[in-house]
Amino acid sequence: MKIKILYVLVALIAFSTSSFAQKVIIHGFPVQLHANGNYYDFPDYYFYDRPESNYHFVILNGVKRVCYLSIKKEFAALDRVRILLEIKEQTLPWNCYAFNPQFFEVDY
Repeated sequence: MKIKILYVLVALIAFSTSSFAQKVIIHGFPVQLHANGNYYDFPDYYFYDRPESNYHFVILNGVKRVCYLSIKKEFAALDRVRILLEIKEQTLPWNCYAFNPQFFEVDY
């Protein structure tokens, strides 16, 4: 009986997605967004040099956030703010999640 319980526990741990969840690695320092009417934009000096990544690490109203174009189910526990962000003369809705070291790791 104890062996069956042990096998069940091991199986639950092995198949638990949270036990293997990896943190998202964020590169660089957050950039302060500027409010510009109904949308936000980046400062003039900002150069987005990581086109392979699909996020922006920003400071929005004094809070560090990680912004994505799509809603990320894996961050459902985090505070999410939806903003309009202008990038290269295109204004798109972005989903910005509060930075939390349990979900994100910064590589400066």
